[in-house]
Amino acid sequence: FEKPIDVVKDPQLSQEEKKKALETLEQDAHQLMTASSEGMTQESDHIFNKELKLDEVVKAQQRIGEKPKHKPAE
Repeated sequence: FEKPIDVVKDPQLSQEEKKKALETLEQDAHQLMTASSEGMTQESDHIFNKELKLDEVVKAQQRIGEKPKHKPAE
């Protein structure tokens, strides 16, 4: 899936499959944010350019009635 909302909109996925997919995307987003804040990515990196936006994942989770597993950084 290119974006978290694509998971939400996929009619072939069950609620549980959507939940698990979004949890995985949430973990990925947290890891990329950590790597980025520690200077482990460069703007030219392919991963950085496709970096998941945590807020998009959280919004997608809310649309299916789920809450994020990790507390967002303040």
